[in-house]
Amino acid sequence: MVGGSTRRDVFDPEETGEEGRVDLYVRVGDQAYALEHTVVQPFGNRMALEQPYRTIRACIEEWFTDSLPGTAFYELHIPVDFRPPGLGKPDARRLAALRGWIEAKVNALHTRAAGRPRPPGPRFYTMDRIRGRPCGWRCEFTVARSTDGVVPPRERGSFGVSIGSPDDPRGAFIGDLSRAFGRKWSKLARCKDEADGVRTILVLEGVDMPFGYDLYLAEHLRTLLGECPVPPDDIYLVCPDVAFWQVWVVKQGGVHWPDEGMPMPHKGYAEFAPPAPGGAPAWIVEASPSPRRAAC
Repeated sequence: MVGGSTRRDVFDPEETGEEGRVDLYVRVGDQAYALEHTVVQPFGNRMALEQPYRTIRACIEEWFTDSLPGTAFYELHIPVDFRPPGLGKPDARRLAALRGWIEAKVNALHTRAAGRPRPPGPRFYTMDRIRGRPCGWRCEFTVARSTDGVVPPRERGSFGVSIGSPDDPRGAFIGDLSRAFGRKWSKLARCKDEADGVRTILVLEGVDMPFGYDLYLAEHLRTLLGECPVPPDDIYLVCPDVAFWQVWVVKQGGVHWPDEGMPMPHKGYAEFAPPAPGGAPAWIVEASPSPRRAAC
């Protein structure tokens, strides 16, 4: 039961083996829905980096089990040219160097935050990052400290991992979004030709969407809709995460991003008073206004 109405006339092409139809057709009460799903990547070869990403993420989860200092959130941005080391001794040394480099940069970011003047008001958002190349690595990593814990929601002091952006992040994302949109809207439009009153839905699944990519989508959406003779009635952005899935309404009928009143990610930010120093990992240096110079 959905809203007091029973689902019926469900068509799933994976069960019937029929090609060329939408991903799902269903009738709820008197309303028929046609749904198409597609993956949107921040850049074209993002899925090829999934295994390297999981390798380094597993290391981060093993290394940083205790809460990091402050009420912020920390994240390691992996470069797009990253390749994980193997199991030999030289690679073990490289991993140890990466861990030491991360610990030093977290300390530096925490120290800089302690000496930063606090803006007026009860809530504010800050982002700070350090980019560099750990010993033994040919690529550069970035450690970021952010007070934004909205996407995805995490415990303060936690350490996350994400893949960095190419040199032209907006162009790469818009290109993949346009191709995905072009593959799907025409199939939904055919459903309207075949039956009256069908409501069409496009679900965009964002893979590892970095901060701010929703703004690229909002900026370009009007252009995409203008290029469609019959645009989808509704569009949803789904952002899956290990701990939490989020669903955002991008378009509903004639209203869509960035129209006023449409909810968007990254709208709630907060920085609270620093906690007591007890409970932090042993390698954390107590923050002071003077930055700590870290070795390679």
